Amino acid sequence: MNITGRHIVFPNPGLNVYADIEALSFSGAVLVARLAEEAVAQRGICTMALAGGYTPGTLYRIFASTTLRHSMPWERIHVFWSDERCVPPDHPDSNHLLARTTFLDAVGIPEGQIHRMRGEDDPVRAAEGYEWEVRHFFETSPGFQPRFDIVLLGMGEDGHTASLFANAPDLEEPTRTVIASVKPGGWRRISLTLNAINAARHVVFLAAGGAKAAMVARALGEPDRAVPAGLVRPSDGKLYWLVDEAAAAQARGAQ
Repeated sequence: MNITGRHIVFPNPGLNVYADIEALSFSGAVLVARLAEEAVAQRGICTMALAGGYTPGTLYRIFASTTLRHSMPWERIHVFWSDERCVPPDHPDSNHLLARTTFLDAVGIPEGQIHRMRGEDDPVRAAEGYEWEVRHFFETSPGFQPRFDIVLLGMGEDGHTASLFANAPDLEEPTRTVIASVKPGGWRRISLTLNAINAARHVVFLAAGGAKAAMVARALGEPDRAVPAGLVRPSDGKLYWLVDEAAAAQARGAQ
């Protein structure tokens, strides 16, 4: 698939390195489009959990500004979130607002298929409510995790992903799908659990910039509770890392 005349290097599971954030985002958008089409063909719908942050936001803008706006099966896609800050949905730091303003309002996903985390509510209550919504939607039996078709993730310079932070006790949460968490020195958060993320069919990481190079290398190495992104290892799914040259600088031998 060619969008806006660009040459797309199609990602494979594992580490995929691109020249810059625009190149990785275009290839990531094409990957997500193909995975969504496969999910719809196989199961009738696609379930996708979105991430926040600058790098995923670049990919979202491509959804709205290229031929993907009209070619993706938006009417069959259900959108969820991997995490949210505890702020109202119109707050500048809201992951929901990022997705709304970059592509959701443009591509025509039916409102009933947009399942946002209620960041304006008490975080414990919001996490419990979102867990109920997700489990009800997927009709998940007790003891099992729902299985998203696609989970999009970014990674912070400290190695966190979603709202899962270094050495936090909730990294070992055995049964929950959604938890309330706290970023050290920052917002209270709502997040999918590590187990919920690792149950996905496809997990797509997006990372750009030299400030993340050390953590990308560590995430691709031996699992380490100090680097939550590296604990994302889908149990029966595929893991893609899409990074730019700067973020890959220390990772070449880490796979």
